[in-house]
Amino acid sequence: MLRTIAKIWPLFFALSLLMIGNGLQGSLLGLRAGVEGFTTTVIGLLMSFYYAGFVASSFLTPRLVKEAGHIRVFAAFASVVSSIVLLHAVFVDTLLWIILRFIGGFAIAGLYVVVESWLNDIASNKTRGRLFGMYIINTHMCLGLGQLSLTIVDPSDVNSFIFVAILVSLSVVPISLGKGSQPMVEQVESMSIISLYQKAPLGLIACLFVGMAQSAFMSMGAVYGTAIGLSTSQIGFLFSLPLLSVVIAQLPIGILSDYFDRRLMLALLSFVVAFCGGIAAMINPTEFVLLMALFTVYGSLSVPLYSLAVAHANDVLPSSQML
Repeated sequence: MLRTIAKIWPLFFALSLLMIGNGLQGSLLGLRAGVEGFTTTVIGLLMSFYYAGFVASSFLTPRLVKEAGHIRVFAAFASVVSSIVLLHAVFVDTLLWIILRFIGGFAIAGLYVVVESWLNDIASNKTRGRLFGMYIINTHMCLGLGQLSLTIVDPSDVNSFIFVAILVSLSVVPISLGKGSQPMVEQVESMSIISLYQKAPLGLIACLFVGMAQSAFMSMGAVYGTAIGLSTSQIGFLFSLPLLSVVIAQLPIGILSDYFDRRLMLALLSFVVAFCGGIAAMINPTEFVLLMALFTVYGSLSVPLYSLAVAHANDVLPSSQML
């Protein structure tokens, strides 16, 4: 396992810089849209186009990786994300922001495809749960640090967006200069949604619903916090908790999933997460301490659901279909 970690540390370091910037950007943009007078409906539409870009990227990025390689695709998409962050700061226009969010979602999803396919190339069925556990810990801890940065930045200040762009641009450095070799993409077998469902139905459905829940939670979180009267620093702190709390739970869950049936663990965690979410929706938002506790439990158990679903799906797929 230590030998594996030595191979992937440049990838994890690059991902750390990227996710701190991306974690800050998401909430920063939601708050900036509120400052500019965008309605909640428009903000929701704006945020949803980010995930429309995600869907489009999942079909097109594997072909780009096959033709150009993991490192070049990572560098290209990171440059696109950095540029888009700056364009949001310079031009405040609803239609332009929707287009930029789509392109940004496309690029971020492409970066996820690069990283996760790289990890799957390194992992075996015996280590995949732990390796993906470390990946999720790294990703969400850095996303949480990005959210926490809201306590020290001003959404109306252009410098906040410049800071995000700098972090994203620097993520290219460790990937470009790392000594480790990138995976050889000799054979890539495309898959339809139907064939993926036939081979790993639970993995597909779990990713779908976890993605829907998490995207709504993170995209509209800042808007929700503003609506219930929380300050910017409270919003940043509250929505950093779900991301930072995963550090505690993700690796033990990943290790357990290598020894026990991942399907059983998905079911158990889903019920607990749904319970916490239901309670959080019903309590008085002014009970901030209780809200913090529920957000912490929710995050520590909901975030690992995605890595469990991906690991379960890859357990039954040949290496040619993992990308």
